Amino acid sequence: MEEMEVYAREEGGAEELLACAGCGSSRLEPAPGSGATGAPSWGLMTRFSARCAGCGRETHRSWPGRVRFRFVREESGAARAT
Repeated sequence: MEEMEVYAREEGGAEELLACAGCGSSRLEPAPGSGATGAPSWGLMTRFSARCAGCGRETHRSWPGRVRFRFVREESGAARAT
């Protein structure tokens, strides 16, 4: 798995950085099959699951409406947005 920062924005809302509910770390590894593709787009996806790279805890989020995700991966010391 590749750790990354994940930003979510519900349609019509403000973007927020997703973080671990346990330790507050924003270094997340999207769970296999969570629908996280790295491609920012509107979709019917309203849930997100990930494992925290800091403490190892699984974190889950859900929203009532459509959500757009933006993934920022660390690559050779430089952040790259996808």
